[in-house]
Amino acid sequence: MIIRISENLSRAKQGKISIKYTYTSNNKMPKKQEDNAINRYIRKRILEARKNASENQSDLAKLLNKSGVAISDMENGKTAINAAILVQIAHHYKKSITYFYPSDTIIALSALEEELLEVFKQLPASQQFAEIDYIKQQVKKWKKEKGK
Repeated sequence: MIIRISENLSRAKQGKISIKYTYTSNNKMPKKQEDNAINRYIRKRILEARKNASENQSDLAKLLNKSGVAISDMENGKTAINAAILVQIAHHYKKSITYFYPSDTIIALSALEEELLEVFKQLPASQQFAEIDYIKQQVKKWKKEKGK
């Protein structure tokens, strides 16, 4: 339960305080998403991906195990879109997660970084952990030598 308290300041000045309690259950309160440019862009891209796949809100709702109203609220900025939902949407529409973000918010990798990442992805997971540990040791060693 959320308790909202409002005070009548004019009466407070007179020594009388009017306190009003309103009880509202959490699940009935509308969730208001911060309406900034990035959130608007993400919502627009979700809508585009859905329409390009010739799906309606009910189709996406079934995938996410939500109601059509919940999808409408999400696309219209009434509810927040969390990372897990965005990953599900990206996977369903066969889009990279970066598709949903403005290009100026994405940090581009250098050619060397891209090559390193591609080679790294080819290793089995167990070897990836070992290589990360090795690189961390090398960086630590390099910093120690640099500090001399």
